[in-house]
Amino acid sequence: MGNYSEEILKLGNLTLEKFLLLLKEDVKLRTQKSKNLNKNIFTHNKAVEKYNIPTGKNKITNQDDFYIEREGFFEINNLFQEHKKLSESQYLASNAYFIYLFAIFDQFLLSVTENVLRNNQEMMINYKNYCLNHYEKTKDKTLFKVLPFEEKLIEFLPNLSSPISISSKILNIDFKDNAFILHYFNLVEMRERRNLLVHRSGIGDETYSKTIKSHLSSFPQKQRNKFLQTIEKNIERNLRIEPEYFIESIKTLYFFVCIIANYSIEKNSGNENKINLFTEPFHDLLINTLENKPADMLLTIPIELLTIFEEKDLEGNLNLMDDIAKVNWILLNEALKEKRIKIYENFREAGRLEENLTEEDLKLIEETDQLMQETRDLVNKKNKHIIEHINDKDTYEIISSFLERNYSSYLLCLKKFIDNIEKVNVEEWYMHKKLSEDIKFREMYADFKNKHKLDSKKVKFYSKKK
Repeated sequence: MGNYSEEILKLGNLTLEKFLLLLKEDVKLRTQKSKNLNKNIFTHNKAVEKYNIPTGKNKITNQDDFYIEREGFFEINNLFQEHKKLSESQYLASNAYFIYLFAIFDQFLLSVTENVLRNNQEMMINYKNYCLNHYEKTKDKTLFKVLPFEEKLIEFLPNLSSPISISSKILNIDFKDNAFILHYFNLVEMRERRNLLVHRSGIGDETYSKTIKSHLSSFPQKQRNKFLQTIEKNIERNLRIEPEYFIESIKTLYFFVCIIANYSIEKNSGNENKINLFTEPFHDLLINTLENKPADMLLTIPIELLTIFEEKDLEGNLNLMDDIAKVNWILLNEALKEKRIKIYENFREAGRLEENLTEEDLKLIEETDQLMQETRDLVNKKNKHIIEHINDKDTYEIISSFLERNYSSYLLCLKKFIDNIEKVNVEEWYMHKKLSEDIKFREMYADFKNKHKLDSKKVKFYSKKK
């Protein structure tokens, strides 16, 4: 893979790492704010009880007069003001994180586009044509001066609006494709919400609505109208960043970082039997789900991306995909299956704990069991198809051992990887961490490490210069 492709992979990885870090920080902050709010509410209720303030059915009406000691009035008023500030601060930070998400994303787009333009002449021709069309529309005199000079034209890139549109034109990405269209709609809405929070009140207004309509005017009417109906509901609403929206935003930007990076890198891997794909960060996401639970909400995105890559890049031929990417696809499928089955199980158990269940309730519980089995069957079928296309024997055996939870076989496979790859840290593998959730495996692995003296093995840290 060329140096410029390696640089794009690094930029993509770093960008996605920052997204996951922001998600972790947002969850941490919201959790702490929620604790502070609950503490405030508890203290407020105690004060209300202390000063015998009527509540519930005895609540004060507009016609009632109610007096309270001066000390009590100031205590409750201070608690109320504190609650108000806590509520506001809870969203201020999340709004800021959301705005920063876009700063990170735009920086990625700019860096990747500049990198591609300097190293891919075909893309540079696309960019020149884009700039020429842009000049014909705007008559921008500054742009006109730099049109004949490639390097100056690249330097002009930050002056052009809509970085994502420029990237799509240069890289020949059609956002009207069914694989991209809904994500693109969400991205347009997110960008306008970001502008709303930065430049205006944060309340949905006509400018917000009209700008989104303008951006989507050339898209298919049926899909556009359905999306715009949801936009109309946002008028006069406070569009502050709620937890669910923040996660959906990260999912959308995660999708586009991967798509842009995948379209930017050279497809020739140097091995005629393989095609370069942007899949490396997916293992990092899996690891992140173990440390940061809300990150599992993102699992659907890499699975969706891998399906797109299979169709568009590989044209259905999984033999063209790297074996490590196939393993990560299987692990992603397993992780999402586990998550969904857990949701079904919780729903089923909650239902069974209910008293006086009706026939309809029992039928719903039975349907949940059926959905669980269908989920297992669907994922198992897909994983069987993927694993059949793994070429390397050792890779095939270790992922098979993981899926079967055959600890002895897994450890035998592990020995081969440790012997063949000097600096591999198997304990950082997602599948190793998942198996380590079982105490039986931890005990077997501890014996395995002692037997093979893994902790005492030396790894070359650097080489002396000759």
